[in-house]
Amino acid sequence: MRGAGAESLFVDGGRGGEKRKFKVMRVTGGFLVACMQFINALVTSPEGLDFRIHLRNEFLHCGLKNILPDLKDNKNEELDIQLKVFENKEDDLIELSHCLSDIGAEMDDIKEVYHLLYNMLKDTPSENCFLSILLHFLLIRNDYYVQEESSILVDFGVRKRG
Repeated sequence: MRGAGAESLFVDGGRGGEKRKFKVMRVTGGFLVACMQFINALVTSPEGLDFRIHLRNEFLHCGLKNILPDLKDNKNEELDIQLKVFENKEDDLIELSHCLSDIGAEMDDIKEVYHLLYNMLKDTPSENCFLSILLHFLLIRNDYYVQEESSILVDFGVRKRG
């Protein structure tokens, strides 16, 4: 880790021109362990598989993915335990594979997930919607801020699905 603290806790950054939905702040070891315990409690407690996967991905998307390598380099055993709990998604992947029992895809691989979706939706009424979603992604300008805002909009749409 760099210095006495680590870039590791996410706090609401508001909408006023922030680059991310959450911003990173410096915290110390004990507080960092408590934060990871809280994140793990949130991610592992819901009964619904889709919500657990959504929560884990939300934390990763909000910046946790970028700082995990720094967190793993720490010399804090308690933090290492919490990081292992967060990264232990085997139970969820096993449950997901049971839900999709005829499919043997690696759910962390974007290409495999794309091909899985494509194969599930081809020749169905949803195929045109899937194509439309992909075409809309292609129309997003190659501008960091526009891409991020567009991704937030898509994420909002996904959250409102149920």
